[in-house]
Amino acid sequence: MSLGLGCSERSGMVLDKFSFERRFAAMDGFKFGYDEGILADILKRKSSGRVLDLGCGSGGLSLELAGRGFDITCVDISETAIDRIREEAERRGFDMNIICADLECYEIEGEYDVVLALGVLQFLGDKGEGFLRRVMDCTVEGGINVIDAFRNRWLPMGKLEEVYSDWEVLERDEYVWERDDFAKMIYLVCKRW
Repeated sequence: MSLGLGCSERSGMVLDKFSFERRFAAMDGFKFGYDEGILADILKRKSSGRVLDLGCGSGGLSLELAGRGFDITCVDISETAIDRIREEAERRGFDMNIICADLECYEIEGEYDVVLALGVLQFLGDKGEGFLRRVMDCTVEGGINVIDAFRNRWLPMGKLEEVYSDWEVLERDEYVWERDDFAKMIYLVCKRW
């Protein structure tokens, strides 16, 4: 049975973009976690610069990069997550641009050396390609995009590679999401020429 955005009931994927607000609001011990592998992929290529983290979730990666001297703008739809990221950034003495917004209508301003879109494309459905074009347009020459996305109706095999065909693909991986054997993921790190 289809639930929208090309995902099936069987996949167990979260389809409601506001579900993260409910999840973050219900958390007692809020954690600012991040994927060490993604951090390593960024640091292999950039040691400083402007970072845009779209759909930053708990903000762990943004906070870690801010601590390493990157200029951070992070955006998420969850007011609870954004409030907690602001509090943590202030506690750590970080000057970060922290924005609560829906990525479907968020207007990207400025240019960035690194743009992250981790786990957000499945919420954008058919607007995903337009979103990626905006992400690409705000990336400086020599900058990178890091994308981690569920495969779905809009994102079949080869679609991300097609969208990024004019860029250099630095890293590419396909895997099954650890929480659901049916949720296939793709991970790309691409460099703008």
